[in-house]
Amino acid sequence: AWGFAEAAEMAVDKLETNGVEGFWLHLDADVLDDDLMPAVDSRQPGGMSYGELVELLGLLLRSGLAVGMEVTIFDPELDPTGEIAEGFAGAIVESFSGR
Repeated sequence: AWGFAEAAEMAVDKLETNGVEGFWLHLDADVLDDDLMPAVDSRQPGGMSYGELVELLGLLLRSGLAVGMEVTIFDPELDPTGEIAEGFAGAIVESFSGR
């Protein structure tokens, strides 16, 4: 009901309030909508868009508390042309740009 950005802002505020000095980001590729990310073993209709992912990751990264990130679940065998990986990687890189 809050949306990704508001939920992330609330989480960061809570972490800061409680004196947390850092957190680790774990990103499963299957959080994305099925139409964008068919190269996973657990496809999710109704998942996130690239815009939502960029907004969410950007907010978390700009908090200054993110100390690392891992990306999992992507199956390159289900992306023979590399087109899906390129779009996914592009969204991740964009989230680091601070736009």
